[in-house]
Amino acid sequence: MAPNKTTSIDQLLIVLELYHRIPFGRKVTAGQLHQQLAEVGIHRDIRTVQRNLELVVKFLDVEKDTRDKPYGYSKRLGTRLTLGPREAILLETALSGLKAAFPTAYHPVIEGAFAPFSRRNSPTAKVDIRPCRPLIEESKMALFERLCFALHYQREIKLQLSPHTLPYCWPLGLRCEQEQFYLIYEYQHTRYAIPLNDIEEVSVSTFEFTYPSHAMSDIHLDSLAPFPSLPALSYSSGI
Repeated sequence: MAPNKTTSIDQLLIVLELYHRIPFGRKVTAGQLHQQLAEVGIHRDIRTVQRNLELVVKFLDVEKDTRDKPYGYSKRLGTRLTLGPREAILLETALSGLKAAFPTAYHPVIEGAFAPFSRRNSPTAKVDIRPCRPLIEESKMALFERLCFALHYQREIKLQLSPHTLPYCWPLGLRCEQEQFYLIYEYQHTRYAIPLNDIEEVSVSTFEFTYPSHAMSDIHLDSLAPFPSLPALSYSSGI
């Protein structure tokens, strides 16, 4: 079988990933989406991405702008949700907090996630959160993308923290504490926590795991080690 041939489930996964990555209110190209998929370990040629984008446009609420090349794709805004005063301020707080936590390059993604909510009654932000520094370093954003994919689809990951490589651990979630993000993960029935900025590399496997019940509840960072005691292993990008 050719390497780019996919099963029906694989194709559905690609279609959903493409759809999730198409923003509201701004356009993204097939080339940009192709690069985003590669960053989370989904390697398909550009023609495959373009074919699946045609399915997204045909069956989902996505528009294709053919006025100029490269063509742009964006979600239709449709009917927005109108919020009351309390909900509007809470939304502004969440938006401002997220933008403060992530590097500037990630702000368009955050804005796109909040686009379905109406701000017509208050076009000017009323909340401004400014931490000393972003909680995630800009150099770690590709790593963060892969972790998002693994967390969302419950995929096992290979984790590198020099000089160790930890194979087949379970990513359970992210904890924001002590002015930084921590990855909570499970390895051989023991849970660990490590600052996201300390992780050197993450590879996402094709293996799914069953998410433990109450995985993130009652977890105290002080009680978790950052990394299991392992012999030094060489890192390999395959998994």
